[in-house]
Amino acid sequence: EPARGDFNDVELSLTYVVPFTIHNTSNKMKRIRFIPPRTGPFQLNHVPQNIAPGLSQIVEVEFSTNMEKDYQDEWSLITDDGQITIPLQAWFPCPNIQFDGYLSLGTTLVQHNVSKMLPMKNFGNRAGKFKLTYDQSLGLSVTPKQGLINPNEKTEIRVDYFGTEQGTFEFMVNVEIEGQGSRRLDVTCKVVESRVDVIGMDVSPGVSISAIDFGTCYFGQTRTQRVKLTNQSPFLVSWHMNSPDMSDALDDEGEETLPIACVPGEGRLGAYGSSVLEFQFSPVFREKRKGFARTAKKAAELSGVWKNTYVVDILETEQKLELMLSGKAVQPDVAFSETVFKFGECDVNDHRDIIFQVTNNSTELPVEYNINRVAHFHAVPSKGLLAPDKDVNIRVTFQPNQLGKFLNNLTCTLSGIKQMPLAVQGF
Repeated sequence: EPARGDFNDVELSLTYVVPFTIHNTSNKMKRIRFIPPRTGPFQLNHVPQNIAPGLSQIVEVEFSTNMEKDYQDEWSLITDDGQITIPLQAWFPCPNIQFDGYLSLGTTLVQHNVSKMLPMKNFGNRAGKFKLTYDQSLGLSVTPKQGLINPNEKTEIRVDYFGTEQGTFEFMVNVEIEGQGSRRLDVTCKVVESRVDVIGMDVSPGVSISAIDFGTCYFGQTRTQRVKLTNQSPFLVSWHMNSPDMSDALDDEGEETLPIACVPGEGRLGAYGSSVLEFQFSPVFREKRKGFARTAKKAAELSGVWKNTYVVDILETEQKLELMLSGKAVQPDVAFSETVFKFGECDVNDHRDIIFQVTNNSTELPVEYNINRVAHFHAVPSKGLLAPDKDVNIRVTFQPNQLGKFLNNLTCTLSGIKQMPLAVQGF
């Protein structure tokens, strides 16, 4: 032992010695013969002798040269049992630059750059130069392409790839190292498409959508529709909902009239994750005035139509998802055949009835009605749902339980948002 003789970082005209120990592990006397190295720089110093069982002998190999080059040789020892050969090698100080020959850039997105650092270290005792060459037309970029690494120091090579299409790509980079020849660096990268979709839930469930129609509702009511924002990529993405330019959504008094909101308005989507968004359509009726004057209009004319484009911005990929949101709001269009009810005289605990008609003039929406009860006066039926373009007969009853003259108002509330007073009187 040792099993080989290595002379590392040798210098000219100096002598280096490696001792070898020969052990006799048998139970017999062993006669040893030697075959010395064939080249002149290596010299085997030995004395032929017999080695008793359990004992050992030390021989030395010297190395010295006046020529700066690496040497390889061997020497052998022969016994009755056979021959053992010990390789010899001598190196002058040189760079020993090492790196991993495989670099995975992982997964990236179409039209996006991905980069990773490749460490290179010089384990030798002399500075070493390196140079990297590759096909630069494939979208791969290496920085720096060449350089010098000092002994026992390291550097990092930045490898970038800009993917323009989907797929798995492999690249070969040739690495030339001074005194070590050429080595190959294999680079791989997977490119996937990044896409975020808006998927319908309440309407068109499971289907990608680009528009939401809330239909028609009454002013003061709220309609909602849910959608699912789905990330189709293996990367976390951030999103933000951009509403239309609010300067186009102001009334004559500078108040905001855009009745559509999104909850939440921003967030993050994990890899292949999703998030539920709720769009709310809450139109509010604002009566337009001109000075102190108020223009009387029929209910059918008091409507509003909204059609606005909202944009979901995906921050990392700059993807933009346009959503056209539309809705219409109207006032309840209900006609009353009577709004003043004069019952005249009625005995205590007796009653008088007047029948009137309520008509829903809307052709789109039903209307709910609810008539309250006050002392001595009530209506039957007091509440109900009136279908579009339908009417109902309602009986108003005066039933006094004491003497006196009674003046009051019943209130008919329409769909919870509009009230119509009904004057009643009797004695």
